[in-house]
Amino acid sequence: MKKIISIFIICLFLLIPTQGLTKELNFNISKTYGTIGEYFLDNTNTVADNHIKLPTDTSLFNINYNKYVFKDWADYYSVTFGSNIISSGVKPYQDNYFNNSTDNKVARLKGESSFNTFYIDILLANYLLEYSTPKDNYLVLIGYQYDNLKYSSKDGNHYDYSTDTTTNITNKISDFNKSNHIPYLGFMYNRNLTKFNLKNELTFKVSPYLYSTSHEDNYYNDYIITSTNKGYSLSIDNRLHYIVNTDFYLSGGFKYKKLNGSGSGEKSFYEGPYSGNSYHLDTSLDSNQYEFNLGLMYRF
Repeated sequence: MKKIISIFIICLFLLIPTQGLTKELNFNISKTYGTIGEYFLDNTNTVADNHIKLPTDTSLFNINYNKYVFKDWADYYSVTFGSNIISSGVKPYQDNYFNNSTDNKVARLKGESSFNTFYIDILLANYLLEYSTPKDNYLVLIGYQYDNLKYSSKDGNHYDYSTDTTTNITNKISDFNKSNHIPYLGFMYNRNLTKFNLKNELTFKVSPYLYSTSHEDNYYNDYIITSTNKGYSLSIDNRLHYIVNTDFYLSGGFKYKKLNGSGSGEKSFYEGPYSGNSYHLDTSLDSNQYEFNLGLMYRF
């Protein structure tokens, strides 16, 4: 319900009349695939290491607003908001436990997951006028994206590799919350194929300043993990627009996004044989996400 209210407020804000030139409002539905992988390694070798696999398969509803201003600070600015309000179920959450090496598996924890995510992307764009023509135009971008992902897992099982036994779990297993802060630079290339009423838009974004935080409450094994990773992010997005008329476009495209980083964290036990103890972790992040989208754009 909170997501629906947020989107409604943003829609109202974007539709408030403002002075300026052309404005664009985009709506699209995208199907995402991929996995977020996080490693949590205890450098004291006291407790088992973790490799958590978080699926990102879901459907996103996205709203994008562009306003052309042609000022010294930007030729246009853009705000994009997305959330999976139309789809919250994903493939099972999986947490693999191992000692020293991923080949030396100790146990596996799996559970059915609900997944909620939203993001906001704000950018400024400037045309490279010395290179741009009516057919081809080039833009440089600067922006910031914030992602938030929340997983809640229950009703799964715990498998012990040493005894080859499976224990079924019928209550809550884990809550996992992840946030990504991504300031970026980018480049956009637009090609107008007026003969076919088509426009192709290719966008590339890169950031060497990815800042990612994670927090997990593991109710089955009675611990809390917090971590911070720093690294890089890159994405490539290609969209083809069909020009129905001067005010209305249909679009479809593909996007790939990668996150990679390393850092540190802490695992704190509140029950069991390690109760009251905390352990320093070396952490790493590797995420690959793929997205297919369809939508429409209105110019006014």
